[in-house]
Order: sequence, then C-alpha cells, then structure tokens
Amino acid sequence: MQNADSQADFFAAVRANDLAKVSQMLRQHPDLARARCAGDARLLGVVWNRNSSHDPVSPDDPRSSTALHYAAHNGYAALVKLLLTHGADPNSIGYDNNRNNVTPLILAAAEGDLETISHLLDHRADPNFKTNAGITALSTALDEKSLDKAQLLIACGAIPDIFDAIKLGQTDRVRELLRLDAAIARQPNRKGETPLDVAVEWGRRDVTESLLANGVKLTPKAAAGFGMLDELRAFLDDNPHLISNANLLTIAAINGAVASIDLLLSRGADPNEFDHDRAQPLHNVAMSMVRPACAKSVAPLIKAGTNATSVHRGHTPLQRARAVNNDPVVQALLDQGITH
Repeated sequence: MQNADSQADFFAAVRANDLAKVSQMLRQHPDLARARCAGDARLLGVVWNRNSSHDPVSPDDPRSSTALHYAAHNGYAALVKLLLTHGADPNSIGYDNNRNNVTPLILAAAEGDLETISHLLDHRADPNFKTNAGITALSTALDEKSLDKAQLLIACGAIPDIFDAIKLGQTDRVRELLRLDAAIARQPNRKGETPLDVAVEWGRRDVTESLLANGVKLTPKAAAGFGMLDELRAFLDDNPHLISNANLLTIAAINGAVASIDLLLSRGADPNEFDHDRAQPLHNVAMSMVRPACAKSVAPLIKAGTNATSVHRGHTPLQRARAVNNDPVVQALLDQGITH
C-alpha cells in the first residue's frame, strides 16, 4: 500500500508525463493506478474558482480524479496505455470543471487524440456513459467538430442521439428516432438548441426535411441557411427587424448560401454583424470546417465590405482558417487578396 509521499511523487510524475518514473512506481505500488488526487482532471490537485484562478482542495474533496483522467485529457497516449496495463479503471468517474462527473473517454474526446481514445476503448471504456448533464464522449467529440473521433467512437459502439445523428448527417438514423418518438423533433438539448437549430448549424438540409415532415416549423435561420428564398422573403416582410437582430447573414454565410447572402445584403444586413460571441460572419466562415460550401461565402462578404482582417480571440479570419485546417476558406481568402 502506498503512503502519502509515494502518492504525491506518483502524481508529480504523471503531471510530468514521466513514463519511466510512473512505470517504476506502478511496479512498486500497483494500487496507484486507481489512486485519486483531489482536483480538476485538467489540473490534478487544484480547481478553478470563479475568478479563473486556482484553489487547492483538501484530500477528501469530492472533486477528484485519477491519473488516467489527467493523461486522457492531455492526450498522453503512451501514459494512458501504461496506466491501463497496470489496472487503471477506464470507466472511473473524475471531476472536470466544465463537465463535472466525467470518464477518461469523455476527456479524451474533448482534448485527447485518436490513439488515446483507441487505448481506452480497447480496455472496455463505455462509449455511452452520460454525465449528469447528459454529455457523452460522442457528443463531446462532435462539439469539438472532431469527426474522426466521432467515427471511431461509433465504430466501437457509441449510439448517436438525434443531435449526434443530425451532425453526422445520418438521415436514416434521424428518421428512425423520429418514428420511435416524434416529440423529440421539438425537444431542445442541454444548450437550448432544437434539432432544427443543430441541422442549420451543421448544414444538414436533408435532415431538416425529415424534421419539417414531423411538424417542426420552419425558422428564419433555416430559411437563410438553406437558401429558401421565398420563405426567407416572407419572414423578412413580416418582421424587418430580423435583418439586424437574428444573425441571418452569419447563418447564410456559414452554410455557403450565396443567394441568401445576396438577398440579406440587399435588405440592409451588416456584413460586419456580431454574433453572441462577438465574432463576425467571416470569422464564423473560417471556423466552419464541417461545411466545405462555406468557402463560397468569402467573395460576396468581402465585396459587401466585411472587414477581412478584423481580430476575434486573437485571430484574423485567415489565421483562424489556417488554425483549424479549413483549406477551402484559406484558399478563398487568398484568392481575394487577403494575406494576413
């Protein structure tokens, strides 16, 4: 049985990703593989307070995690494999300030890599565990726009809910879920988004048709995002204020709906409008790597006078597009003479 000093040394080695030291200590004290260290899994020993600084926590604090949580969150694939080989529990519950009760797999889906996720799944991590907020590894991967992680999780048994299926464009799965319970077509997720909101965000028009067929009412954002011009005109005629308070231009832009962009601009839409995060349409286009068609929006936005070099969260649109490997948007910006 390890003592307090050996446990402290162990977690220090984990933080340092010191494989040799961790391996040596696990051979000496096998139970360290399941030992808990109080604190946020990302920080291992402290938690964030409301002032965005760090607070130490006592050993008996319920906010605790294992070494496996820390390694999974940081994408230390070799350390994850080592811990699992020595008996670490792939389904142990840890603490994360953003998600509260989490498994290592959920943390890996958020910040880890495919190798880390594979090691956890190979050791029977539950791909369908839900946090107390209803978060799964699959929903986490999709929140991070990590389609490769999502595909790996599904291949290993993760079951998509209607929001996951919409994001993945699984029209047949959406239809089956609606057949089993049509009411879910109108039920919001934990963020307050409806299935239609998610379909518009991810550019899934085929899924939208299934939702409309189940009694969901078309929204101005859906009309703008999918280039449904007659319906969009009707919404604008009925409520002209939508031009300035509904971010319809941003929605059209991230979906590459050029005809909607033209219509909205002709009605007075601001090509430099801000969304709730103070991002402008071109910043959102740069981040829209799940919708290749969004590159079509670059030229009309720039022609309309958008500020192509404005900074949001430290990045210009070109820098953001490069950071997320959104190559079609990078090229579209370069074609418009934007170089920084």
